Amino acid sequence: MDLAAGIASKMATQGRSATVGIQNVHFISPVKVGATVSCYTKVVNTGKTSVRINVEVWTSNISIIDKPTKMAGG
Repeated sequence: MDLAAGIASKMATQGRSATVGIQNVHFISPVKVGATVSCYTKVVNTGKTSVRINVEVWTSNISIIDKPTKMAGG
């Protein structure tokens, strides 16, 4: 989740950034071994010296027909 947020931050700021804090992470269920994990980000707010990014984690299993399931958000 931190890597996904870091990529989104880099794209939003066009420069370097560092994670200062992580707030409100809600883990819904564990990720199963072999699952495909996708992280989706949205820049919620940009300030003069900060960027707030929302990250959602979804998984799916390629070996069986499985619709994506949300696993975490924050």
